[in-house]
Amino acid sequence: MIRRPPRSTQSRSSAASDVYKRQHRALSPLPSVESRHILVVDDDLDILSLMEEALSFHGYEITTARNGREALERVAESNPDLLLLDIKMPGVDGYEVIRRLKAADATRAIPIVVITASPVDKERDKVQVLGMGADQYLTKPLSIENLIHEIKKAIADKHAG
Repeated sequence: MIRRPPRSTQSRSSAASDVYKRQHRALSPLPSVESRHILVVDDDLDILSLMEEALSFHGYEITTARNGREALERVAESNPDLLLLDIKMPGVDGYEVIRRLKAADATRAIPIVVITASPVDKERDKVQVLGMGADQYLTKPLSIENLIHEIKKAIADKHAG
């Protein structure tokens, strides 16, 4: 008698393989031709370090800033392709950074992806920052896969429009 593996084992294996392939494609580093410059702004050094490491692995050139004042200086110095911006920071916060960048002709087109851990008034914050001109609103914790997807989408939208 020939025994076949149960059907569910075959489909689980196939499904796991499909998931791996999708994750691998989404997390594959970008070719150097597509390298883009991202400014990551967060007052949490651990978040900055994690973002810098993960995004550098994926082929992005990373500059960091620890607050809104530094972010505005870095934008003027380096003209990034995209900002990953925390909202709740001491001093000049993310709302003010968005206001200033969207008010200036030279920086209005820079895509801004807001990343925040603030659980308070999340929906109100989301509506506010998107209304101010941010391109996306993400909450921490988030997966690197989702972050890479949103970065690629925001940069593609910038170049398409």
